[in-house]
Amino acid sequence: MSKFHEVWKALDKRTDTCGRVQYLVRWRGFGTKYDSWVNEGDTNERLKQVFRIGHQGRYSECYIVKKVFEKS
Repeated sequence: MSKFHEVWKALDKRTDTCGRVQYLVRWRGFGTKYDSWVNEGDTNERLKQVFRIGHQGRYSECYIVKKVFEKS
């Protein structure tokens, strides 16, 4: 069963060595040490939209899907 976790900001975008697009996200309620790269296939359209908007100077909430993230 997949869990959903709220993303606070989409910080960056890259293509890894295998050609997969990934987004660097900051999770709501977690500090910068928990920022992580998430494969594009594990995101929804809202995250991609927020990333594009964010690079115009604005950030807003979005959601990540299929990502299991446990708080340590």
